[in-house]
Amino acid sequence: ILTNSVHMFVYLACVFILTVSVAFVFTMIARGLAPRLGMLDLPDGVRKLHVAPIPLLGGLALLGAIFVGSGVTVASDKFGLIDLQLPIGFVTILLASAAAFCAIGLYDDKYNLCARNKFLLQIIACLPFAISGHRIEHVEFLGATLDFGQLGIPFTVLWIVSCVNVVNLIDGMDGLASTICLILAMVMTPIAILNGNMAIAMLSLIYAASLLGFLLHNWPPAKIFLGDAGSLLIGFLAGALSVGGVFKTATGFTLVMPLVVLSVPFFDTFLAIVRRKLKGQQISHPDRCHIHHQLQDRGLSSSQTLLVLTGICLLMGMTAVVSALLKTDLVALVGCITILAILVGARVFARQETNLFLYHVRAAHSVLTSVNSIVKAELLAEKLSSPHQNSWLEVKDEIQSNIAEVCGVDLELTLHDQRDGHLVSTVRWQGTSPAVHETPVWHVTRSQLRGNDVCVTMSASGGVNSRPASRQMAEIIRILNVITEHWPADTSRSPESRVHDYQPAENDPAVLMSHPKPQIVADRLQRAA
Repeated sequence: ILTNSVHMFVYLACVFILTVSVAFVFTMIARGLAPRLGMLDLPDGVRKLHVAPIPLLGGLALLGAIFVGSGVTVASDKFGLIDLQLPIGFVTILLASAAAFCAIGLYDDKYNLCARNKFLLQIIACLPFAISGHRIEHVEFLGATLDFGQLGIPFTVLWIVSCVNVVNLIDGMDGLASTICLILAMVMTPIAILNGNMAIAMLSLIYAASLLGFLLHNWPPAKIFLGDAGSLLIGFLAGALSVGGVFKTATGFTLVMPLVVLSVPFFDTFLAIVRRKLKGQQISHPDRCHIHHQLQDRGLSSSQTLLVLTGICLLMGMTAVVSALLKTDLVALVGCITILAILVGARVFARQETNLFLYHVRAAHSVLTSVNSIVKAELLAEKLSSPHQNSWLEVKDEIQSNIAEVCGVDLELTLHDQRDGHLVSTVRWQGTSPAVHETPVWHVTRSQLRGNDVCVTMSASGGVNSRPASRQMAEIIRILNVITEHWPADTSRSPESRVHDYQPAENDPAVLMSHPKPQIVADRLQRAA
């Protein structure tokens, strides 16, 4: 047993070193080939802040290294150098789909596919892998098992495409996507060994070795980029290898493990979708608000930012390995939630999204408040214009209530005959508000000619309240407009003819005045004008 273990370890080490070397050499070749093919990422001064054009053929170099490493492993297994019992069908379809994703990325790097076509091509590229039998049939989450049955293929496609796009979206900084996927591959290898799946462990090791060889050129400052060819490729391998057996248990595919390992990019992608929706932008709209951008905005260099994110992802990976050793998903889930909560509390995550959410909450509250004000104004208008309105006193309390809500302390309504200047009636309410001190801070007057005879004038004074000044003034003007437009102009319904319906109490702030002296009339008409 010891001899076999040593033999296996030596073989794994040799394949790892070989794949790292091949990836390093292929990446060096790709760096020289990219300018001749026009595969360069040009700086734009907005999102792409690198100084000079950077080659984009990193994905092709990675694909070549993975093909070499997998080919050597398959040949070794076939000729008896090592007993891995590699499923040739699985390896073939895995590499074929990987090549398809790399080809889609190369075309996108060269000609810029639209988001919809890119998404459809990704689905087509991973369909053969899912249809060939490598699909998720059961999902286990915290001890509960969900059987997908015929929906296993759509769920597998959804999972792989999600991994592809998550990796693609986080590829916004030198070495970030390749480092996160390297950590994922390093975590998948021991977990596959613990599950007794040496074939998948070997493929995960080759995946990690290829990324390490490439990362020697991609570490900040990067000399070559993954491009979409590389990010789609490594995203597909992350999803496909997890489906192939890394995270499978006796009862099904454990969903917690891969989500924990990829929690940082998944959470960052989720926040990007929320952020862009709150801003009214398309999901594919690029921005500089990802977690690595926020860390850089705090003064960290590219290398320091990458080291911080590497440390976070390593912690996530360690919780997943410990959880696999203890054979419980709960450890990984609790560890993941704790780390993410610390990041949110430190405002590394979700700072802008929280501000945008609170802004939308305040905007929604403002809209609801405005709607409530409009509804109340319309109800008041209906009451004033109702033919069954027998007395102005029936709406007196409602008018006082409406004006008090906007901190009004002095309200006066005047009706006068335009033909001879005769004052029909004047109604005035006076009150106090805790928001108003000795002198009102606003005074508004609104006049409305009703028919050809009667002019209705409404004046109000008051102070400020907790609402924004523009909203408060809009509500004030709305109330005055309703009263002047709908107050009964018929003298038979005027307050003067209904004096006997209202006997003010001793402490009532409302004062009814009819036919005041001419000088008072003149003063008030001048104020109204």
